[in-house]
Amino acid sequence: SAFESQMQALVKSWYCLICELLNIKLMVGSTTTVSRLSLPDPSLDLREEMFRFLSSLPTEACNLHPSIASGEPLHVKLQKIEEDHHVMTSRVMHSVLAQTKELKDLKDKYTRLEKTQDQIHFKMKEEMAILGNENKDLDRKYSLAVEKYNMEKTKSENLEKQKLLINKDLIEIKMMIKVMEGKCVEYEAKVKKAEATVRNLETAIRN
Repeated sequence: SAFESQMQALVKSWYCLICELLNIKLMVGSTTTVSRLSLPDPSLDLREEMFRFLSSLPTEACNLHPSIASGEPLHVKLQKIEEDHHVMTSRVMHSVLAQTKELKDLKDKYTRLEKTQDQIHFKMKEEMAILGNENKDLDRKYSLAVEKYNMEKTKSENLEKQKLLINKDLIEIKMMIKVMEGKCVEYEAKVKKAEATVRNLETAIRN
């Protein structure tokens, strides 16, 4: 990532500076007495002491090493490295701030999603409660319909039984009518026979 590249460049710059300082220390120790150098004081500010130490190095000490004989003095290089470090730090801070803002935006979105999810769950609970009440009402209506159907079915079965009984009674009545009709025919025959007998008697009496 960009952050890793910036940190690698910064570490590389500091590494090169440390190598140059070690080379100078080795060569200055053989050509210059310690009393001529303004060595850093560890108890003071490290940055200021490093600048003062690099500025106090004699010119002949710097000329002993070909990698630093040409170009800028070490304290200038250190200052540039610090400037680069400041730039890189600023970039890193901007990147961190951007990532922080992005994280905050994501957190806000997550919070909004949680609120939306809670609202959806609340609405679902309300709808489930409404559906539960509707189901209870439908169950009650269904039970009443089943009860009414059973009652009507019982009535229909009773009517069928009554119809069968009536049909049976009708058959019996028809049979009785036929019997009565037969008896009536017999009675009429007897009446006619009696009338004939009466007429015969009347005729006999007159004769």
